[in-house]
Amino acid sequence: MGPARLEAEVLLSAATGWARARLMTYPERVVPQGPRRRFEHWVERRVRDRVPLQYLTHRQEFWSLDLYVDERTLIPRPETECLVEELLRRAGPHPETWLDVGTGSAAVALALAAARPDCRVIGLDISPGALQVAALNRRRHPGPGARVWLLASDLLQAVQVRRGVVNRIAANLPYLSAAEIPTLEPEVSKHEPRRALVAGENAAALILRLLPQAADLLAAGGTLHLEMAPPLGAAITAALRDSGRFSAAEIRRDGLGLERIVSAVRLP
Repeated sequence: MGPARLEAEVLLSAATGWARARLMTYPERVVPQGPRRRFEHWVERRVRDRVPLQYLTHRQEFWSLDLYVDERTLIPRPETECLVEELLRRAGPHPETWLDVGTGSAAVALALAAARPDCRVIGLDISPGALQVAALNRRRHPGPGARVWLLASDLLQAVQVRRGVVNRIAANLPYLSAAEIPTLEPEVSKHEPRRALVAGENAAALILRLLPQAADLLAAGGTLHLEMAPPLGAAITAALRDSGRFSAAEIRRDGLGLERIVSAVRLP
């Protein structure tokens, strides 16, 4: 099955409320006028304007969670599940406090809370719109959502906890430079929020600004986990080393074999 056929089935399923299996089992079924018009409108926007499929259906799966998404947040991507996996791999056996910086749709925060019901997760974002989407997803998943707190914050500046209380920090911050935007697919460059994509002229700027704040909040032995663009690995690992506050960084590759996650331990 080609990608166009697959996308058409997803859109028709969302427009009608019928499962894709039902569409394939009963292909002769007549689609009512309302859903048909909705489907045709979505197809037109997908083809003409390159609107991402997820922004049309307002759905994206992440860590087996069905999330609401719209143009106020990035679309959660499969490689970001590596960020969740790496934090969970380092987590201790007892209840801990974790921060999810740049929470967006709350995908990472909810995944962490679902995986570890004994831990508290605080999702941070500077965007009011993103926090609205995160709150919607927290209500959509009341189990893990009950263990996720949301806070408006420029990186960690608004976090009011005693230093040394935070055990893990995960951060999926903007990691593109402004010069890279024209090179991206229209689905990204035209529709995903620019503020969530671009760190500035220096693609690593926000990550580098986060490092001293994270070192101040993390408990000794706590871990920092950063999603990044593959070319940034050398700059970030050098900054961690030069800070004198973190152990030697470890880099994990994603499913495509690209360097994606940098992890480091807060030194005593």
